[in-house]
Amino acid sequence: MTSAVTYIGGDDDARAADRIAFAERVLSGQRQKLPAFWPNALMRRFLIAERGFVTLDMAHKRMVAEHGPHQAPSRSAIHRFWMLLDRLERTR
Repeated sequence: MTSAVTYIGGDDDARAADRIAFAERVLSGQRQKLPAFWPNALMRRFLIAERGFVTLDMAHKRMVAEHGPHQAPSRSAIHRFWMLLDRLERTR
């Protein structure tokens, strides 16, 4: 995790790092299709760390502001990813 990223929900950086490491480890080892933005570590880690701390609109606006409208994931893509993370957390 890079220190250049500031997380709203990152008041406890160790917990954010744990959430990120867990999601990356489990999802990378599965055979399911990963989101198109998965190779972009900054996007992926931001969306993992901020799930549950920001709204969908807040996350999308930040992605657009930082990565541009053509590179940022859609609101729908973010929502699908967060639903995937929700299912993953339930099995933890």
